[in-house]
This record gives sequence, structure tokens and C-alpha cells, in this order.
Amino acid sequence: LELGHIAALESRVAYPGNYLLYPMAGRWRVFTAGGLSSSRLRAVSPGTVWWAVGPVIHAIRTHDPNPTVEVRSPGAVVWLGYDEGHRALVWVAGREVLRRPEDGGEVSTVLRTGAPVRGALPSGTGHRVGFITGDSLVVWDPIDDSARRVALGGLKPVALFETPAGEVLVQTGGGRGDPPRLARADFAAGRCMTLEVPPVK
Repeated sequence: LELGHIAALESRVAYPGNYLLYPMAGRWRVFTAGGLSSSRLRAVSPGTVWWAVGPVIHAIRTHDPNPTVEVRSPGAVVWLGYDEGHRALVWVAGREVLRRPEDGGEVSTVLRTGAPVRGALPSGTGHRVGFITGDSLVVWDPIDDSARRVALGGLKPVALFETPAGEVLVQTGGGRGDPPRLARADFAAGRCMTLEVPPVK
């Protein structure tokens, strides 16, 4: 192990707390987590870990164990992600999906929604992300920044998947006595179509 934090390196005393471990050639490098915990919204790239505390986004990089403040958003951050194609951090605050290059630079607005985003569903089988706004689902494609919307019709989505043919499927949460269901995002019709599938436990 290579200790990346100078206090731990000099004292050689075990400090209880959260740590980040980075795999390197023939060894692991250890950093103190600097306020990051498992309950925080977070995103990662090969060289950076970001996390949000309210409207503030922090980061630690593999070459520097000191946490930095990267962004002060005008509203609370509700989702963080890493856009590998653009090598950029992406986050949601209010009605905006925002992006900033990993190495710094200007913040750009990727998408504005009609209502505040209250949740995000990264695809479990692809690259798209679904943003839940009111009673709608806005599906964003980071490859070309296109966005398509469907009405949820009262459905409560909990997961999003992409089929090999490019269709978007949404798993919905069941309430009391109502098992989870699967729906297809029909962008032509502008709504989610519930599919007849065997009951899911």
C-alpha cells in the first residue's frame, strides 16, 4: 500500500474512517475520503471521485489527496454521473442537466426540463439516463445529447433498461398488493405502455 495522505504517512498510526483505494501498477494507493461516505451522491472516473453535499460538488483526484470544491450549483444536486464520451462530470440541479469537463472549464447546460428533476435512472444495460420530472420521464442520450419524453401515467419507475434493438424499458415499483411491472417507453405515442409479463417477485 502507498499512503497518499501525508498525516497517515508520517504517523504510521491507524486512523479510523472512510478511505479511497486506487489500483496502481503493482500496488494500491490510499487516500482519506475527505467527507465522502456511502450515503453521498457520487460519480467516478479513472482519475477522479466526485460527490455532492447539497448544492456543492467536491472531488478527490488520484494525484492529489486533498479534496477540492469543484462546483457550487444554484440548487441542490439530485444526481451525479460521469460522461465517458465527453470525459466530463454531469449533474442535475432543479430543471437543468449540466456538464463540465473533468479537467475543468466552463459549465454547459445539456438539457432543460419542463419541471424540476426529482430522480434519475441510469440505464442498467446501456448509456442512456432517464430523468423523472413530475409525471414524465425524459430519456437523455449522452452520445448525441438528444432527449425524448414520455408521460408516466401514474407509474413509479425504479429502473431503466435498454434492449439490443434500442427500445427503452422501465421497471415500475409496486405498492401494497401491486407487484412490480415492466413498461415500454413509446416515444411515438408519448407514453409508457405496460407490458404483459410474468409476475416479478
